[in-house]
Amino acid sequence: LTSVNIWSMFAQLFVSCVVMCMWDRYRFLRESRRTQFATNKMDVCAQYLTVFPCAVLAGGLAFKYQGGQAMVNGWGREAFLAIRVEWIIVFLAMFAHTLVHTLLLYFVVPLFAVQKVEPEPITYAALAEKSSCSWFNANPMHCMRSLHYYCHRPPHVCAYPGRSHLHRANPDIHAYYEAPEDIKAAQSMLRNIMSEASEHMEQGAEIARTATVAVTATVRDFATGRTSSAAANRPGSPSGSMMPKTGSVLDGAAACASQRTPLVNARRHQLEASRRDDDSAGRGQ
Repeated sequence: LTSVNIWSMFAQLFVSCVVMCMWDRYRFLRESRRTQFATNKMDVCAQYLTVFPCAVLAGGLAFKYQGGQAMVNGWGREAFLAIRVEWIIVFLAMFAHTLVHTLLLYFVVPLFAVQKVEPEPITYAALAEKSSCSWFNANPMHCMRSLHYYCHRPPHVCAYPGRSHLHRANPDIHAYYEAPEDIKAAQSMLRNIMSEASEHMEQGAEIARTATVAVTATVRDFATGRTSSAAANRPGSPSGSMMPKTGSVLDGAAACASQRTPLVNARRHQLEASRRDDDSAGRGQ
């Protein structure tokens, strides 16, 4: 039908359109807090802009109908810029499509549009019950006066996108909006989940601290016990047979610590005795 490059180009255009549609859908439904459409002028303008690419497609169809690439293979360089019947037919097809497309958008499409509905009379209180943003809480200074100066309970909460669940009704200050029950239930459930998660994290941290202290003490006692056992197992040491041969790490560490105490006390007594002898010798001289 046509060259491979044209098919490749349209495949890339199709993929890009799919990606843009998915991104716009995600961005609009998941990342946008609030969207306001005052009129449909932007949509109407986009519909009219599609007339030109569709007209190019109509001209390409007319060119293909007359022979396409096989027709222009025998043309010279000057033939492309000359006024030929083939080019006239192509431009006539483009003009006819532009005219028909524009007339359809201007006269036919509005017949299927949603008709404007006249607004029904409604009180301020009834409307404020459906919308979290009102004339009062849209003013941050008025919300601050309500909280700190007039001390309203509950006060006005500043209207901000995504924070409608914080509003509480108080008809005395013309605050009629109340967060729906499902939002309150979801907020309460989320608060409970966060509280339980915080408790579990604190318990885990306490267990980790206890385990760290126990492991540190075990390693310290074990290292001290190895030093004492090496000293006790020297030839001539009377306490060599007192070293435990088997058992858990904690029991071995405790046994090593108990054996180390007499050795330390004996060494301390020896040092004190030698110090007293030195002092006596010095006084005698």
